[in-house]
Amino acid sequence: MNRSTLFSLLVLFCFVAVGMGAVWMHGDRERMRIATVDMSLLLEGCPRMIAAGKLGDEERERIREENEERLARLREIEAELGDLRDQMSDPRLGEAERREFGNEFMKKTQEGVEWDRERRDYMQRRSAALEEERKWRMEGVRKEICVLVQEEAKSVGYHYVLDSSAMGGREMPFVLHRCEATDITALLMERLKTGAR
Repeated sequence: MNRSTLFSLLVLFCFVAVGMGAVWMHGDRERMRIATVDMSLLLEGCPRMIAAGKLGDEERERIREENEERLARLREIEAELGDLRDQMSDPRLGEAERREFGNEFMKKTQEGVEWDRERRDYMQRRSAALEEERKWRMEGVRKEICVLVQEEAKSVGYHYVLDSSAMGGREMPFVLHRCEATDITALLMERLKTGAR
């Protein structure tokens, strides 16, 4: 058995044990109420996430345009190198002139290498910063949705609310059976869209 399978079975065992303990504690006095919610659907449909996605798309487009500008400069350097190569191959050149063109060719080659290195580093930094910002925004929205779920569960009296989109170690849903569960995803999506808490 691999670690992920073992972990999935352990989580399932703990969930069943907690559920059975809750049923035993509540006995016949009260029926345990369980609801499910699709957190991935709430995240995708949340107005703040949609707005953040649009901002991210705009920023990615800006990064792409900046990359194109930097690539244009590299193309110019390549063209200059081609001209220098043509001049160096002229048979009418003397040894001193050929050496001078060779030195200029080496300097221009080094300039191109440094320009490309700087461009790649810049793109990597910008992409990493954009990804970090996306994660930060997503975590904030996730926390907001969790608070909304907790408020809704308390107001309606659910004992447990399970994320039906959660995946276990083998890409299987964490919730394997939802016989009597009540899915409150649509209700929470409406509250997110209206801004009500």
